[in-house]
Amino acid sequence: MTIEELKRPERLDEDRIEALKALFPEAFLDGRFNAQTLKELLESPAESPVEGGEFYGLTWPGKKQARKVAAMPSRLTLKQLEVVGHKDSPNLMVLGDNLEVIRILQKAYNKSVKLIYIDPPYNTGSDFIYRDDYSIDLNEYLEETGQADAAGRLVTNLRSDGRFHSRWLSMMYARLFAARELLREDGTILVSINDVEFANLKLIMDEIFGEENFITSFIWNNEGNIDQQSKIKVNHEFIMMYSFDAENLKRPAAIDPNIEETSKIFNDAIENTIIKNGPANPPSRITIPAGFPTDFKEGTIKAKQAGYPLIYSDVTVKDYKVTSEFEIESGWSSKNLLSLFINNQFSDIQDSEGKVTTFYLRQTGAIYMRKVRSENQGHVLSVLRNFGTSKQSSNLLKEWGLNFSFPKPIYLIQYLCQVLTSKDSGDIIMDFFAGSGTTAHAVIKQNKSDGGNRQFICVQIPDAYSFEDEEGVLSDITVKRIRLSIEKDGKPEDGFRTFRTAPSNIRKWNHREVDLQNLGNTLFTTVLNENYKTYDVLTELMLLEGFPLDSRVEQSPEFDDVVHVVTHPERSYRLLVCLSTDTLSDTTVEEAAKFPKDTFVCLESSLNDQLKLRLADAVENVKTL
Repeated sequence: MTIEELKRPERLDEDRIEALKALFPEAFLDGRFNAQTLKELLESPAESPVEGGEFYGLTWPGKKQARKVAAMPSRLTLKQLEVVGHKDSPNLMVLGDNLEVIRILQKAYNKSVKLIYIDPPYNTGSDFIYRDDYSIDLNEYLEETGQADAAGRLVTNLRSDGRFHSRWLSMMYARLFAARELLREDGTILVSINDVEFANLKLIMDEIFGEENFITSFIWNNEGNIDQQSKIKVNHEFIMMYSFDAENLKRPAAIDPNIEETSKIFNDAIENTIIKNGPANPPSRITIPAGFPTDFKEGTIKAKQAGYPLIYSDVTVKDYKVTSEFEIESGWSSKNLLSLFINNQFSDIQDSEGKVTTFYLRQTGAIYMRKVRSENQGHVLSVLRNFGTSKQSSNLLKEWGLNFSFPKPIYLIQYLCQVLTSKDSGDIIMDFFAGSGTTAHAVIKQNKSDGGNRQFICVQIPDAYSFEDEEGVLSDITVKRIRLSIEKDGKPEDGFRTFRTAPSNIRKWNHREVDLQNLGNTLFTTVLNENYKTYDVLTELMLLEGFPLDSRVEQSPEFDDVVHVVTHPERSYRLLVCLSTDTLSDTTVEEAAKFPKDTFVCLESSLNDQLKLRLADAVENVKTL
């Protein structure tokens, strides 16, 4: 075991690159990646080469840079601002550029998010979009582009500016690409969009998530949006749905609320004959053994040679069972399931949807199939109707003293949360275009409705906005709405913590903090910024080491030095952090050695050569600042 310096990653997908190196070392000669070599290794020798090297897909000016932007790690961290409601709530509201936040959360929430819902700018020509250039420091970018004022980083994407679609695509591509790694393997992403960029969004999502993982495009019928001057009154929007892996998507348990209560889908069981004749179901004989169940106690079914089903001998029934083997001929709708039922000695079987299935013979000679509806059996339609309107949502916000244009209806997002998450699994729902906070509100309401314990992570850049002659900061609306949602629609245990993006607390990662004229006093005295807050440093280290923000942080009495212990139910090891500038005591090293699988982080200056050797021998993972 060795002691290593704690470093920020050079790129977000370092793990995938290392996996690629292990599989195809030939493609990394002299330490550099050779795309042509990898291409030759992956090509099938039986396939003809693609003429001209052209492939199907969408390209635009700036796409290559968008890929690079998505892979760059953040140099920022998060700083906690306040706790609202219950102090142990895992819910998060983060103020900052959503791409930066996604990067910061990448390690701590990797493969953790069950559902991502976003309602991004639709690129109508008057929307604000994020303009990314991470080749320079964020502060430098704001200064050089003249955007370091109340307007923040957003720019209006006018059609007359040129590259109208390209700017929007680059903005979306980078965020979707980075966000994909946050999704669980059974996770889902939903993106609201209108006709302007629907086709382009479909193509980039096919590329990022795989077209095989496209599930559907919900059509939301926005009933209130018909007072228009356009030639065709557009009263719908789309919600594009992809899974991380479509094979892992479970059948939803929710039922569309528009379905009448008299519908047969609410029946406990469904019974239908499996006699089905036609070109796709040619007649075939089946041998029905003795003991096959019937729906009548006793009697005889006469043999018949006209009209399906054909029965080749009399069938005697006693005690709801066939007494002897007979042959029956027809076209069948579920012949394989019937054979499975017979081979299973007439015991219950399950169909491909998990429904308990049985078969029985009726007195008419027809064979029927009975399916018992699962408690989790849902019925979700791709057209979403009667889920409220943006106007209704705006009116609700006005009642709460908030002004916001075109918020999504809360019932719409609440229903989607019900469809795609489980109430008692602690599922995380993320929205990194949080806007007025509809997604957080929907999670709060749905949890109260079904007693669930879903969590939310919302991200909103704190930019200026104006609406109906009122000006303010958009994220203030988000925070206030979430606070009011908890007060009016939440449970006693609800709450959330607010964070904002902030410069790193670790000086060596921020060249702007280094005084080049006085290196001796700045670079080599301490790696932590002047006037740092211990909790801020702990938050940064938690995120760097993959611990979620709802981890438990305690100062351990077992150590002579001040050591903070970070734990989380989903982590099999602890994170131990000692920020003491003094040399570590012997008892601290001895106590750390009792838990060799933990990660121990301390200042390089607090270790002498002897302590380094002892720690390296005793603890598997030691990192220094």
